[in-house]
Amino acid sequence: MGKYQRKTERRNFSQASLDSALDAIEKGRKIRAVARDFGIHEATLRRHLGIKRKIKDRKSETLGRAPIFSKEQEREIAEQVKSLARLFFGITPTELRQVAYKYAEINHIKHRFNKETAMAGPDWFRSFLKRNSVISLRKPEGTSVSRVSAFNKLEVDRFFDNLEQVLTKNKFGPDRIYNVDETGVSTTPKEVGKRLAPTGVKQFGTICSWERGKNITVICAVSATGNFVPPLFIFPRLRMSPHLQKNGPSGSIYTCTKNGWSNEQVFVMWLKHFQAKYCLYFVLDNHSSHISLPIYEFCKSHGIIMVSIPPHTSHKLQPLDLTFFGPLKNAYSRQCNLFLKRKISNPQEGNTLTPYDVAEIFKVAYEQVANVEKGVSGFAAAGIYPLNSEKFSEEDFAPADSFMSEQPLKEIQLHQSPSSKHLPQELSPQPSTSTQSVPLLPSTSKQPVPSATELYFIPEQIPISTLLPVPKAQAKKIEKNVRKKQHSEVLTSTPFKQNLEEKENKRNRKAMAVAGKINATVKTKKKGKVVRKVYKESDSDSEISVDEKEICDDDELDDISNASEYDQCIICGDTGTKNEMWYRCTICGYWAHSECSGVDSPKGFVCDLCQN
Repeated sequence: MGKYQRKTERRNFSQASLDSALDAIEKGRKIRAVARDFGIHEATLRRHLGIKRKIKDRKSETLGRAPIFSKEQEREIAEQVKSLARLFFGITPTELRQVAYKYAEINHIKHRFNKETAMAGPDWFRSFLKRNSVISLRKPEGTSVSRVSAFNKLEVDRFFDNLEQVLTKNKFGPDRIYNVDETGVSTTPKEVGKRLAPTGVKQFGTICSWERGKNITVICAVSATGNFVPPLFIFPRLRMSPHLQKNGPSGSIYTCTKNGWSNEQVFVMWLKHFQAKYCLYFVLDNHSSHISLPIYEFCKSHGIIMVSIPPHTSHKLQPLDLTFFGPLKNAYSRQCNLFLKRKISNPQEGNTLTPYDVAEIFKVAYEQVANVEKGVSGFAAAGIYPLNSEKFSEEDFAPADSFMSEQPLKEIQLHQSPSSKHLPQELSPQPSTSTQSVPLLPSTSKQPVPSATELYFIPEQIPISTLLPVPKAQAKKIEKNVRKKQHSEVLTSTPFKQNLEEKENKRNRKAMAVAGKINATVKTKKKGKVVRKVYKESDSDSEISVDEKEICDDDELDDISNASEYDQCIICGDTGTKNEMWYRCTICGYWAHSECSGVDSPKGFVCDLCQN
């Protein structure tokens, strides 16, 4: 709010009291008697009585100065701002203040805006929001162009057609409709919410474990009745350790991949974990990227029916994304902060959050958020169950329509005044050529002939849409060898199986061709002995620039049958393969694979046995 404080006690009456006094005067009472009874000065009553009689359309119903713009003008500005926000082109307060100044200048509206900054003041902006409650200040969420353009009526209708076909044919109930999707949790989650800090402090931080944490993928599933399936954890490592499962959610399963992402083998593991005993319905976020012939045969043999949503539409059609993953990550972030504080308070437990702690922290957050209400509301918000193909209106598809066509939307064109076609070239792309809009000029020989630009007349009001235009989509160039666009599919149908067979045959032919070329050009090379490099702490300046990737190494020549305990990984017990990096415990001196260690650097590495 502004810092102005009232400095006088005059005019301390309310608007209701003033209206009652004016009504009493109009009914025949004397002005002096009314002024004495209501406590309002006689001159004030006479002035407002004249205003009420002469001015029928007032800009404001409140005391004080009238607004710069009329109600119709402010309503037009508010509608244009709302239209831009729906199309993902929302404007900032500064942009609105600049546009308000230009709008007043072009339409010759008397204003009190700052001409040096060429924008309206912050007080006008706050008052504008008060008078137009349909607009509020919000922090937008970044949405990619792919998501905006993919959520169109054609793709959504195709998805609901597939969904209706499967539900009608198989008579599925809500307890047999499941949504499965994956999300990522990190050892350094994003900070949630604001914290209290001293006034005037510019930099304010909070403690975290690492600069960049490790991301663990979690696959979750929920039914339309709110029944959650125990999650599956995917850790970014080569070998699984039982310490990663410590205090995890009940019934969960764990695996690992090189990059921590889901793949075909992991999805087969998930299907076996699910152990379906009846037909189920899945909505996959990543379409058919994990679907292969083995998965297709597994689903057919176990009576599982899968339907995919259109790509890049999970923000609208994915139940887990709509109501579950957001609260889950917020709860996980809060639990990470509490867990880290407890660890720091107890020096024996260390002062960092590692992948070995993720399952325990995730369990607390998961049990707080996974409830029936979240699951049921997610399916209802996506229109999946109860099935509602009319869940999304034309307004929801308007952003995609603006990207798919070169012309602006019809809804936005409705806000433009018919007189905009008479604007000059810099304000309107299509000036009118009608002679009726040209003012008649006296034909005298001394008067110069006006130019073409002078024949345009300035309309009474220029619409706000000329100052806040909707960006137009440009025609895309036709590219060759572009990846085929994916759509919603019934992934367990016969036509989709044929596509999988074609892809599998093509992949096999390509692999055979590559193998033939390699066999024709392969040359035997003599293997040299590789010695493991031992990392030692040193204070000398000559060893500061040593690359950590070259600190530890191993080769398959060291994997002999009579290897000692020092040649085996203390975590997984394996001797490893060629070109693997090893870390040595600074306490016991035993070795561990870098992937099994769970740390990013060999400096100060302490194995799990020594930590416990």
